[in-house]
Amino acid sequence: MRKELFLFLSPFAIAACFGARTPLIDRITPGEGGGGEGGGSTSSSSSSSSSSSSSSSSSSSSSSSGMVGNPTISESPNSFLQAETSVSASVDNRVAVAWIDVGGNGDSAIGYVVSTNDGSSFPAPSMIASPGGKLASDPVIATDAAGNFYMVWVGYFINGQFPSDMHVYVSRSPAGSTAFEPPFEASDPMEPLDTLLDKPWITVTNAGTILVTYARAEDASGAGGALDMVAARSTDGVNWQRSLIAHDQNGFVFRNLAMPCAPKAGSRVYATFIKLTGSSVDIELSGSDDQGATWSPPLVVNPGSENVAFDDPACVAKDNEVWVMYGVTPDQLGEFESDKSSQIRLAHSPNLGASIDTIIDVQDSVAAPFFIHPQMTIEDSGAIDFVYYSGQFDGDFDGAFRRSRMSSPMGPDPSVFVHQPILFTQARSSSDWLGDYTGIHWKAGVLYTSYVVNNIDGFGHVAFGKYKVP
Repeated sequence: MRKELFLFLSPFAIAACFGARTPLIDRITPGEGGGGEGGGSTSSSSSSSSSSSSSSSSSSSSSSSGMVGNPTISESPNSFLQAETSVSASVDNRVAVAWIDVGGNGDSAIGYVVSTNDGSSFPAPSMIASPGGKLASDPVIATDAAGNFYMVWVGYFINGQFPSDMHVYVSRSPAGSTAFEPPFEASDPMEPLDTLLDKPWITVTNAGTILVTYARAEDASGAGGALDMVAARSTDGVNWQRSLIAHDQNGFVFRNLAMPCAPKAGSRVYATFIKLTGSSVDIELSGSDDQGATWSPPLVVNPGSENVAFDDPACVAKDNEVWVMYGVTPDQLGEFESDKSSQIRLAHSPNLGASIDTIIDVQDSVAAPFFIHPQMTIEDSGAIDFVYYSGQFDGDFDGAFRRSRMSSPMGPDPSVFVHQPILFTQARSSSDWLGDYTGIHWKAGVLYTSYVVNNIDGFGHVAFGKYKVP
């Protein structure tokens, strides 16, 4: 569902932020404007394979180095729009890509494919739905050291104008499998029907803990209530415990768009997220030394003078260092359905997130002046890979999806395009929606990414790219 749900909360600051945005909780049908996150599926929670084959249309993606990206991989006869995608690669040579899939009747489920040859080819898309006929949104995939994939998403019903009966689910695809199993619930099964849960994200720590973060808000009807940032943790994907990363009992400090990250060595894990108070947007970072059971007080990452974009922040970590990425926007809060960024900022902490010592720009301003939905991943060497959409302006039909690599603290190399042209759009209420995030993963010298191509037939479709780095 994402941030539009919080339009219904009572604090004026949140309403002011989202009053100009289009809620994505309405169902959409082919030919109508829609955001892709509205609608749902009434099929069972077990995954089932579509009878269609994935698209064989050629991709225009290319690069000055590495391998050429694959064609779009998400289309099927019963689906007309696919967006908001995540990718992960396992030690057993599998690659999993997931997305929100909007069917011909406007209902949505989670679409996915699992490759068994490291992304060289993909089978026909499969679907997995929320239990009990709930709608499904916001899929994210992670993998563990044994080669298991874990996918998180949020399920819900629509009750009039408001989402209802929201739950965060996690499904496993065991090592060697090409299907995801029926999910278990990571959120509290006893949550009141009017509690809002939004924007889950998932990672697996070096201790094997499956860590999920999401936003929680009491009362979707607008009566107000506590606003929380929640961490759920599990060692088996079945049994879950929850803790609070941040809490505001009075409902005036809104936090959302959390991402957890964990280094390959060391016990500390992190979560970065957006904080909104009044008209101010900040990026915060919290840490945990007990696998998510307790959390440090949030550290504000950005300087107070920056106009932070309401777009997903990201974090990566190595040893005692942690990096946080966020956007700086020329847009006014709520001016557009999605904020574009004129700068992509990378903040660095050398001391387990206790303080920030440097912040640099990592966007390729020579390629374009504006960017949206940046993501990053870290290599074993400490080099950081970035992906993002770029464009000259909102509505630029010659936009691109780009990647770059930073191997020194001085900043990244010039970017290369993964795919061009792409419609660079800030709209979230149309069929060419780019989604709210992209997928990126690094493994053993290979960069994997998933993204949306939206300029072929006026609808968003998910594409995949794989590149040798450096």
